[in-house]
Amino acid sequence: MSSGRISSWTRFKLPAKSLGPHLFKPLAAGNNDRLHDAYYGSIAEANDEHMLVVIWESREDFAAYKDSAQYHELISNLKADTTSTEPSTHIVDFDKIAFWWRFGPNTEIRTVYFPALIPSKTRDAVTRLKGLVLTMGIGIDGSKAHFSPYNGVPTCGWAEGSQIWMNQDTVACLWCHYWKDREVEEKFKLTETRPPRDGEEDKILILEAFERDLKSCGALGWEDIHVDFKKVPKSA
Repeated sequence: MSSGRISSWTRFKLPAKSLGPHLFKPLAAGNNDRLHDAYYGSIAEANDEHMLVVIWESREDFAAYKDSAQYHELISNLKADTTSTEPSTHIVDFDKIAFWWRFGPNTEIRTVYFPALIPSKTRDAVTRLKGLVLTMGIGIDGSKAHFSPYNGVPTCGWAEGSQIWMNQDTVACLWCHYWKDREVEEKFKLTETRPPRDGEEDKILILEAFERDLKSCGALGWEDIHVDFKKVPKSA
């Protein structure tokens, strides 16, 4: 069962120089009881594209906000002008996982697409995957945390509704990986291996293993972005 909290993920396009907490004043105004937290940041792989993630106290709180004047003001702020493409928002349910706690300057978001009629048992199997974390390397007392390339274990949430990918209806999940920086991420993906499982002759790269696991669950494909997340002040 979900904790009741729900997250909205809004992708929008603005000149990078225009990005700042001032854009989100309509979000902060009068909504402190509705929203738990909010984060924003630029997408490294897309020029002038950004992401706003809001954690709402409940599904009803998000629905009420969408009917408010502040919501329309916020959407207007996230457009360069009246001819700009509308910001795109998806609701993602991470159940009881506080996925936003480790948002930072090199958060990787992998959106994985599956056939629209994916059974619930397959969803559960995908959620149980471990992502790219092989070992945390922190020791029993956490004294070796600085050796780890990431700030915590990955998290997985499911987007609600259908998603169009490669001209077909799909459903999608989002995997969040919390890398300390791009250099250690790239080194990890190029060198870290997973011990062989039954039927495997040799160790394989952990990245390849994760992608094999996704495909075995029926994944059609995925897209990766990196976001430099910053917290939206409650009084933006």
